[in-house]
Amino acid sequence: MTIGQDLTVTLEAQNVPEPGVYGVQLELDYDMSLITVSSVQVNSELDLVVKQDIDPQNGRVTILASRKGNTPGLTGRVTLFTIEATALDTSGQVTFTLTNAKVGRHSSELFVTQTQNYNLEIRPPEILTSNVFGQVVLSGRDGDDYSGALVTLDDTGQNGTTDNKGNYTIPDVVAKSYTSITADAPGYLAAKCTTATIISPETSLASINLLSGDITDDNIVDIADATAIGTSLNATGSGLSADINRDKIVDLVDLILVSRNYLAQGPQVWNCLE
Repeated sequence: MTIGQDLTVTLEAQNVPEPGVYGVQLELDYDMSLITVSSVQVNSELDLVVKQDIDPQNGRVTILASRKGNTPGLTGRVTLFTIEATALDTSGQVTFTLTNAKVGRHSSELFVTQTQNYNLEIRPPEILTSNVFGQVVLSGRDGDDYSGALVTLDDTGQNGTTDNKGNYTIPDVVAKSYTSITADAPGYLAAKCTTATIISPETSLASINLLSGDITDDNIVDIADATAIGTSLNATGSGLSADINRDKIVDLVDLILVSRNYLAQGPQVWNCLE
């Protein structure tokens, strides 16, 4: 079983011959550091129940019960009692050990019995992972080169970077719900997807088209971004922050990419799991 899982354990007497089980006394020991026992239920046909106790401090269940009156014993395969248990937050092996086991006939004679312990391995829950993928479009880019955008799971910091077609993959993401996922690129307003549930083995996110113009990366396209164009006008080379379209020159094209989204604010709403 896995950590936190509930379990039902049934104790049986097997191959019981005539005249059958009339009463039973026994103790079941377990490791209370690995499991907790919440309830114990004696077979209803053993209807004179004197003791069905759980001792959580010592990890022991104690049973003392019998049938009543001149009723026949139980033969064959007989359920004696059932317990409900829960695995705690530690891995390990639990052994349910039977001690002081006595099984009696109506005549008060005891059966000769053999007991068998029950071993239970507790493991951490299986962790499912997912490959998360999708596309980011960077409008205005020279030659439709959409590379360099970053898509990030904000909860964990895991991320993927887009190739020239805007495609990205974030591998080995734990399959669960995340607070938000952000897509961003230099010179563009970020987009944020909230409350995203990732499923295994893969999750496809909806394509997102980022708005151009946020050169200063302050989540608003405004005069500061236009000023950055003017300050760097006609500058050439690679890696220029004001060169939004990445054609290696700061010019009118970059100003247009600011102007057409003027006063737009981010982060954009991104419905990534539509």
